[in-house]
Amino acid sequence: MDAKQPGVDVDLGGLRMFADSPRTETEQDWRPGASRANLELDHGTRFGLACPGGRITATGSLFGIVLEQALGNTARQIEAAESLAHDIEAVLAKANYAEAGIRSAGDWAPA
Repeated sequence: MDAKQPGVDVDLGGLRMFADSPRTETEQDWRPGASRANLELDHGTRFGLACPGGRITATGSLFGIVLEQALGNTARQIEAAESLAHDIEAVLAKANYAEAGIRSAGDWAPA
């Protein structure tokens, strides 16, 4: 009796469609948005410049720190999305190679 090898069944078509999503969103939305935000914040934050005072200045400084952290988080999210898309493409390439090998060996029959 043959024991079935452990594994995961994957809908490759669905995985292909999903793989396009992070890459497309990264290139069309996230990266351009992050670039715009970096350009707008190049000269620093201008929070409270017209109303000098201790609390306003402190709030403006805190605002700048939070914005820098948000931009750093965005950069890491972009890297993660690109890595996810790359890894999915690697899985798909391996699946396509395995499927081609099965077909060439004559072990594959259409359902």
